[in-house]
Amino acid sequence: MNRYTIIISVIALVVIAVIFGNVSCTSSSAPSPSPYSLGSSSSSFPSYSASGSATAISQKESNQSKLKSKQRATYTSSKRPKATVIPTPSPIPTSTPRPKTDSMSFTNQKDKETPVVRPTKQPKSPTQPKIFPTASLKNLSTLATITYVTDADTFKVQFSNGQSDDVRLLGVDGPELPNFSSTNKPGEFGGIINESCLDKWALKGHSFAIESLYNQSVNLILDETAGTRGTYGRLLAYVEVNGIDFGQLLVEKGYARVYAQTEYPSKRGIDYQPWQDWAKENEIGLWSCINEPIPEPDLPPVFPEASISADAAGYYIGQWATVCGKVVDSNYARSSNGSPTFLNFDRPYPTHPFTVVIWRDRRSNFPANPENYYLNEYLCATGKIESYKRKPQIVVENQNQLTIYN
Repeated sequence: MNRYTIIISVIALVVIAVIFGNVSCTSSSAPSPSPYSLGSSSSSFPSYSASGSATAISQKESNQSKLKSKQRATYTSSKRPKATVIPTPSPIPTSTPRPKTDSMSFTNQKDKETPVVRPTKQPKSPTQPKIFPTASLKNLSTLATITYVTDADTFKVQFSNGQSDDVRLLGVDGPELPNFSSTNKPGEFGGIINESCLDKWALKGHSFAIESLYNQSVNLILDETAGTRGTYGRLLAYVEVNGIDFGQLLVEKGYARVYAQTEYPSKRGIDYQPWQDWAKENEIGLWSCINEPIPEPDLPPVFPEASISADAAGYYIGQWATVCGKVVDSNYARSSNGSPTFLNFDRPYPTHPFTVVIWRDRRSNFPANPENYYLNEYLCATGKIESYKRKPQIVVENQNQLTIYN
């Protein structure tokens, strides 16, 4: 028997089973005959079931009804168990630390608070030292150290608290240094019009102030008549060094004049006046310029067209150029490292705009004593312009780099 015969036999058996199953379902679902129906009950019931009697069917239905009733009674009589309620744990609040009231304040915005950060202390503005208040200036003084000398009557100081300030000497006025932004007016120094003479004494007064005050501890004394600050914001004070009034010393040596009380009033200015009269009568210091003849103007020669002036040399740092000017100041620094020779153009040290440098091991390549040989000569130096302490300079190797013009 092959597989096709087996398959057909299985299908036939399935069909027969389905047919008999439908007949049984139809017989069991038929309603029971009513006692009020017509006809004899004995003739209809035997044909209802193919395999059992009417009595068996009725008993089965009765048993099923009892079982259902019992189940219904059991369902209604039994109590449904109550669900066990598990309490939900309440969330633990996380506490946020309240900002300190000394460093924060709050601004309410409806239902929330917005912190507004405010500094506990106001920042200090960079003001002048508190050593000198604006009130109670009488006999007020303090110690300070001179850290820089600008000219005979102007300095930079440092106080014990580390703060610095510019100080303008009270009661006196020295001549302005050459090439400064301000110039000396003829009427300021007793009608002296010889500016070159005043320039000379301005430089001497500057050197005297450096020797006397630089890096020295001094006593600064204010004057309630003059006030605390001047026109340019500088501290106005008398300066005493080792118990000596430096303003009076400048007047005595002829390095400064006394301010008239109508210009800038001060108490000590009145005491300085006799010293000025004495220096003026004896033609001491700048007062010697009254009778000194005015020199004829020194006209410079015509320099090469491609050359640059000493004042313009600072714009050509790192370049090869020819710089021309007059050697007005020179110095052979034997004790310095390398023993250099300096030739300063147009203005003396420290206001010189340009310098020629000759090192000791190259001095033999130049005329003897080059610091004297080139002094007061109009000179052109050719070489690479360098910067040393913010000053332009040319280091020369031999005299071929220097040309004198008359």
